[in-house]
Amino acid sequence: MKNRARRISISLGFLAAMALLSLTACGSSTDSGDASVAVSTVAGGGGTVAAIGGASGRAGTGVSAAGTSAAGSLAGSSAGSSMPAGAAGRGPGAPAGAAGSPNTSAGASGSGAAGSPMGGGSAVGTAGAGTIGGAGGRMGPTSGTASEPGAGGSGMAGACPHVQLKGTDICTIGDSWIQIPGNQVTTLEMHMQKAGVIGANEHFDRREVSGSTLSAIISTYERKPMNCKILVMDGGGIDLFTTPAGNTAAVMPVVQKFKDFLTKLKTDGYVQHIIYSLYPVIPSTRNLNVNMKPGYSEACAASEVDCHLVDLEPLFMGMHFGADQTHPDMAGGTIIGDAWWKTMQQNCIAQ
Repeated sequence: MKNRARRISISLGFLAAMALLSLTACGSSTDSGDASVAVSTVAGGGGTVAAIGGASGRAGTGVSAAGTSAAGSLAGSSAGSSMPAGAAGRGPGAPAGAAGSPNTSAGASGSGAAGSPMGGGSAVGTAGAGTIGGAGGRMGPTSGTASEPGAGGSGMAGACPHVQLKGTDICTIGDSWIQIPGNQVTTLEMHMQKAGVIGANEHFDRREVSGSTLSAIISTYERKPMNCKILVMDGGGIDLFTTPAGNTAAVMPVVQKFKDFLTKLKTDGYVQHIIYSLYPVIPSTRNLNVNMKPGYSEACAASEVDCHLVDLEPLFMGMHFGADQTHPDMAGGTIIGDAWWKTMQQNCIAQ
């Protein structure tokens, strides 16, 4: 009986020692003050990453489905939720965030030096305001290129910095499609006044003249270039008003003149942003848009001064023309002003 009791005692001691070794190997709490663990999972793309952390939010060691993480730890919580922080692990999933790593289910902002993915995906963004927030935020795809906003997430990368300008810092140059009926310009003024970018009683430096060729439009800028920080313009419509579709011999010299003007703006150094307003398909000159769009789009995209081409055709589509079938009506004017402002908002211009 004594020998049998001794054998049972030795067996129990061996099993206890093995259990302790197993707990240590699998990643016990790095906080020696609490030996208990909280277990949760983080789903990522095509795999699941287990998070073993100390209770009450103490740091634990991350263990993934395909091995331990390379250098990152997982922060546990009393509720068992977790979020990646640190270098990439080796799990099969890839919850990488374009603007930081995914947040906890509580809705806090994500953190991590460079997106901190767990799994095979690589980090793309850096941590900061605008990471996925709110319950239900989904993980990024396995490529690790971006996180998607969930049910409570905003996905916004932050607001544009506020800019304070004088009304005359914005110059409008062009032909009748800037001047007639005129509320396209006043609509943009009202947007900028409401946003507090210009004063409530301030107005633009308006230089547009109906019937002007591109050369004449450029001359209105040259009269006083140092006033213009933002240039809202059109031009080339009078030059190409009667040009048949596809007549590149007539179109290309006008496009080149526009390119040369963009180069001059860079050399002068006053204008910071250009909003170029491209004519829609005008009933009385149907070829204007198709002739100008390719060359002007290319010129604007290649400009060394920030340039944004606003193509009005998708907004008009044969509508919003006045009785002359050449110029916008009042509703069309408002549409144009709104389109300019939307472009400025999307590109953080004078917000």
